Amino acid sequence: MCGIFGIVLSPDPSISTDFARSLVERLFLCSETRGREAAGLAVYNGTTIDVLKQAGSASDFVRTKQYRALMDRAVARLEHGAAGSKKSNGAAGAAVAICGHSRLVTNGMQSAPENNQPVIGNGMVGIHNGIIVNESELWKRHGDLTRVSEVDTEVLVKLLRKHFDRSGDLVGATRATYGEMFGAASVALYLSDLENLLLATNTGSLFTAVNARGTFLAFASERYILRQLAASSGFESAVGKVTIEQVKAQTGVLVNLRDMSRASFNSLASAPSPTAFAPGSVPQPATNGSAPKTKEGPKEAARELVARRSPAVEIIDHTRTARDLKRCTKCILPETYPFMDFDAQGVCSYCRHWKTISVKGEEALLREVEKYRSKDGSPDVIVAFSGGRDSAYGLHYVKKKLGMNPVAFTYDWGMVTDLARRNQARICGKLGVEHIVRSADIAKKRRFIRKNIEAWLKRPELGMVTLFTAGDKEVYHHA
Repeated sequence: MCGIFGIVLSPDPSISTDFARSLVERLFLCSETRGREAAGLAVYNGTTIDVLKQAGSASDFVRTKQYRALMDRAVARLEHGAAGSKKSNGAAGAAVAICGHSRLVTNGMQSAPENNQPVIGNGMVGIHNGIIVNESELWKRHGDLTRVSEVDTEVLVKLLRKHFDRSGDLVGATRATYGEMFGAASVALYLSDLENLLLATNTGSLFTAVNARGTFLAFASERYILRQLAASSGFESAVGKVTIEQVKAQTGVLVNLRDMSRASFNSLASAPSPTAFAPGSVPQPATNGSAPKTKEGPKEAARELVARRSPAVEIIDHTRTARDLKRCTKCILPETYPFMDFDAQGVCSYCRHWKTISVKGEEALLREVEKYRSKDGSPDVIVAFSGGRDSAYGLHYVKKKLGMNPVAFTYDWGMVTDLARRNQARICGKLGVEHIVRSADIAKKRRFIRKNIEAWLKRPELGMVTLFTAGDKEVYHHA
């Protein structure tokens, strides 16, 4: 759902401090397409982890004085890397690790600082892309953990710390944490008492780029973001060529911040699948009494309002009972359906123009997709994913029945509901499917939607109802 990214740098004469600053800013702005409601940064400099975050877009965040000051302190570590490596009998490394987050708000409003990321908890700092849908159950199960925010990332950070404190094994603690949670989680986490950066994902929405010299590592939520970074001005001359790889679903990587070495591990445990919609969990429409009373009565008042806005519009009385409506003798569509008319036999215009669909069958589909199937497990199909039942089943069918390697794609234009986002996390987490999200400026989009509805109300016309969804057409640009 959100955009997470970061770079790990050790002193390299080819990578100037100014260029290092520009790398972080480029990653921030590229990741902004996945969420624009809040932004934050965590910097590990060998001795401390500094955190800065605020509500608002990444574009605004990188222009603040606080951001520039934090980056100044971060790159100063690179300038004095040699001196830093002598500390603690040479044990402390000179690498700097900078992790960023561009937030698409799900749990917890961005106006409360504690809901924004990076999240700090019990000596651990983390960023997270996805949604943990059983967070309430996890808080109840672990009553010894203290909750201070609404964001679901907090329970992941504190639960992983709890498992680590018990075992002293970071890989084992990561597996235990993923084993308890349900949903989607791609994470980057620091432990204050370990010189390691943990990267892990149960969906595959995490990619790394490493140079041949071993002085540079970057990660991001999408391969495309790292490709943009590698193709940017001056990158290859400073950093060199990089190898971009996916952190596969249900796997993780430990990056040693002393020597930049990496250790991969797999078999992140999967939580049991709960019911997508538990009994009583589907919200019911709120009711606040009867319609407002006027001296004309609610029915007459509604007629007057519509007539006043558009005298030419035909008034359809929707208060008639179902048995009073004229219906098609074939398909039973009512006369109130848009652009409806009937012939002498009572057959509607839709039935008269209907052409029977010829179904080719599943075997034909299997033959058709065979030429697109990848041989090495790389992505071979994009599935548009709204989070509703149809697209959720479609994603399951492509992955499990057709045996392909899909990437889910969502354009969030302000009308993707919280329930849909949680369903997306459930399905992608369970199937281990990478999820690419493009997020609009949600507040601006919703203003536009309101303006479109208000414009429509001035001259209501059923054929122009599609104006309400004009805002989602930007999906073609992003896709």
